[in-house]
Amino acid sequence: MRLMIIVTLLASVNSEKGTENDVATAFNPEKSTNCMSYRYIPCHKSVNRTTFLEDEQTGKVLKPLANESVSLCVSYRYITCRKDWQSYTVILEDEEERLQRENANYIEKVKTCENEKSNYTSRVEAASNGTRALIEQVKLCETAKEELLKKLNASEQNQLLLTRKLTESKKRNLTTESDPLSKILNNERKLLYSYIAPSLLNKPYPGVERFTRYEIARTGRLPLMNVERLIQEFGQVINDVTSFNYPLTIPPCEDVEPDTRSVFIAVNSIADYVNERNEIRQTWPKNLEVVQEMGLLGMIRYGFFVGLPESNETQAQIEKESETYGDVIQVDVSDSYIDPMKMAGLLNWLNNNCANVDFVFKMNDYMFLDVRNLAQFVRSNYKSVKTLFGDQSPLLQPPRSGRWAHSETAWPWSTYPRHVFRHAFFMHGTSILPLLAAFQTTPTIPLYYVYVTGMCTEKGGVTTKFSSGNSSIPLSGMAFKLGIAPTCKQTLQIAWATHNSTDVHGDKINTHHEVEEYYKNFYQCKVVDSKGTLRKVDPNDPVKFFFE
Repeated sequence: MRLMIIVTLLASVNSEKGTENDVATAFNPEKSTNCMSYRYIPCHKSVNRTTFLEDEQTGKVLKPLANESVSLCVSYRYITCRKDWQSYTVILEDEEERLQRENANYIEKVKTCENEKSNYTSRVEAASNGTRALIEQVKLCETAKEELLKKLNASEQNQLLLTRKLTESKKRNLTTESDPLSKILNNERKLLYSYIAPSLLNKPYPGVERFTRYEIARTGRLPLMNVERLIQEFGQVINDVTSFNYPLTIPPCEDVEPDTRSVFIAVNSIADYVNERNEIRQTWPKNLEVVQEMGLLGMIRYGFFVGLPESNETQAQIEKESETYGDVIQVDVSDSYIDPMKMAGLLNWLNNNCANVDFVFKMNDYMFLDVRNLAQFVRSNYKSVKTLFGDQSPLLQPPRSGRWAHSETAWPWSTYPRHVFRHAFFMHGTSILPLLAAFQTTPTIPLYYVYVTGMCTEKGGVTTKFSSGNSSIPLSGMAFKLGIAPTCKQTLQIAWATHNSTDVHGDKINTHHEVEEYYKNFYQCKVVDSKGTLRKVDPNDPVKFFFE
């Protein structure tokens, strides 16, 4: 409804206010346009009073809408009266149009809001549909998982059944050819050889997981169902590495203080090699007490690790040694330097008797040991958890003939994994269990050092670090000879070969006793420093070992 105010009301209001320049006085009824429109505007600075008008609908006086300190004045102009207007009628200029514009503005805002609401509704519906789809996928995944678990259980039951059948067939003394299960496995192996193995020739080593699948298929080996896994996520048990018997052993490692360092020296020996063990007992082990007295190590232990000999006489000799010296660990496996299961027996003994040691140093009985450099290494690297240290082996490709031949059927690939030299290497104490668990779940190969330090380290998540620079762990085929001035290279080694090995010229290398003489006179070694000065080498100077 149009807001209208009669000019007489305006006159009366203005007369009550008594202004000289009010609207009523300024209004000229003689103009050709006898109606006027008005609107509120802020007063000019020179105007002190505000002309108030009365709203004819409410009878209330119109006042400033927001701030009382703001004065509102009336702005008016003459317009031609419309047909139904009375003369001198004052109307609010464009009020209807203003209301229409305001109404249209609100309508536009409502439309915008409705559009946004519709957009959000669509997005919510789409999100709800996506959520329902994901829920369905999860349900399908759970269903598939249950099916796979059922199949896995069924597969394990079938494997157990096949294992029992194979055991029963062996008990009935059935030959391989007459055993139906063996025939099936043999046929599968023949198929494997004919089609799969040739495709792998001249290809690089593919990793321990693929090797495991290949070897299980090639040999037809069934998992051991009644052996507990050491680490569940490593997979099915292939080798039983926790049921060894130890006819001879030594006491477990004692506990040491957390801030002291410790090492166990595992000397790999052959039961028949009595002289080698006796030479060692008379040489470097005597220096172990010196290292402890110097405070370099808190605990240092050693033991000779042997297998089962073929003769009763040798067994009797081993038992006598154990009773006399108390330093023999015997495991019920074949007696060899390179038998992988002998290494598994060592790892199992360590896991049960010396698992908290900082380092295990594995060496062969034809190696001489510098215990001071050994202590320096342990003190420098004891924080390197799950790590194996050694010199990189030069054996990179499988030999197809000779003493260490590896057939294309057993190893079709053209390369071996990187591994350390077999004579001597360090294992951090935290590597014992992962390596043993990897041994348990990975088929073995004859070359134990390739297997343990190249394949089981990969499976067990053990980092392998190789010597770099002038220093190294074992010095093989490079030992000095009596009567020849020493090169002093031995001062940068931890161990080196003695008389069970030959040097690069094929000559016999000195015995432990001859090396001991050199060891006692280390001060005679002289080197030329960076300034060209010839100086003596102090055997107590720490040696830094570098690895990559």
